[in-house]
Amino acid sequence: FYRRALFQLVFVVTPAGIIQQSIFVVLSSVFFTLHVHFRPYAARAANYTEIVSYILLLFMNMLNFPGTVFSSISLRDTEEKRSFLHTLSHIQAVLAFLWLLVLVVVLAGVYIQVAHSSIKSFCKCSSKDVATRKRKDTFKATDLELDVELNELKSVHSLDSSRASTRHEQ
Repeated sequence: FYRRALFQLVFVVTPAGIIQQSIFVVLSSVFFTLHVHFRPYAARAANYTEIVSYILLLFMNMLNFPGTVFSSISLRDTEEKRSFLHTLSHIQAVLAFLWLLVLVVVLAGVYIQVAHSSIKSFCKCSSKDVATRKRKDTFKATDLELDVELNELKSVHSLDSSRASTRHEQ
């Protein structure tokens, strides 16, 4: 927000020309340096994307200089001058479009990574639930087996007890 506000302030306050373009280049350089130094985003991809954005912005500002210089000084309007400025304008348009494509690919990659991580953590959670259920089922089966064995032991014990009492009576 602060960067855009400063650029708008420069655009409104300073007259169009070399001074305005120079201020844009200085501001872009300062913001680029601050971003590289502080890396304000937690995600590495977001920091790199922003760094490339600053580089592209700085490069675009530099490409504006020849047009600004030609407009500022009184040179004859020649076909070479118009062709040169048209070529610069075309280069800026191509660079802006290519950067838009790169930005879309990077954002898609980031969101795919976030979705993959979310699905992965959900699956881990679900598999933990399944493992917990399996353990509970195992415990239930083990408890059931123990109950059966205990009942068998009781039956055997009661049989042994009844045989012993029958022998004792005889």
